[in-house]
Amino acid sequence: MNITFAKNDKYGSLLPRFVAGWIDSLILGLPMFISVVWIFGAGDIGLMVGRWLWLVGLVFLPMIFVSFFYSPLAISKKGQTIGQAVVGLEVLDKDEKLLSTKVALFREKIGVAISGAVLFAGFFSILTDKNHQAWHDHMAGSFVYKREDRTLIGMVAVIALLAVYGYLIYQGFNLVLSSPLMELV
Repeated sequence: MNITFAKNDKYGSLLPRFVAGWIDSLILGLPMFISVVWIFGAGDIGLMVGRWLWLVGLVFLPMIFVSFFYSPLAISKKGQTIGQAVVGLEVLDKDEKLLSTKVALFREKIGVAISGAVLFAGFFSILTDKNHQAWHDHMAGSFVYKREDRTLIGMVAVIALLAVYGYLIYQGFNLVLSSPLMELV
């Protein structure tokens, strides 16, 4: 079996697309992560429970909604998510026009699920496809155009976001160790 990797500078390859996905995931997860750290800073169990209830109603539930519609709406309205903008990618149709909201929703929710369902084979097809299309791109008739090669900038953004998460994890552990929960253990 001979695998040939595709080279096409017009379309976004696997690495910048992967980096863009990381950036979007880290940005979307940040409000929830900060909220969890805030909960563990509560001075007593009652306040901690109150913060959990606040978190579920005012952060978790809205973030589920935002997370579901973020990429389809960003792609259909601007042609890119924040992560894709950072690395210089744009998701459009073959005529380089914006996808409809319906097509973007199909691409991002159903198509991406199918691309990842079989050991992520649909994503790895980006490596061998002449237009660097994943399965979900073929299903939606979309193309990921490379406008600029800013993958390195995207990797720096990922490292910076991971540093923020690392700091929050550190703070979270300190809060947990000094929280009323430790008295129960």
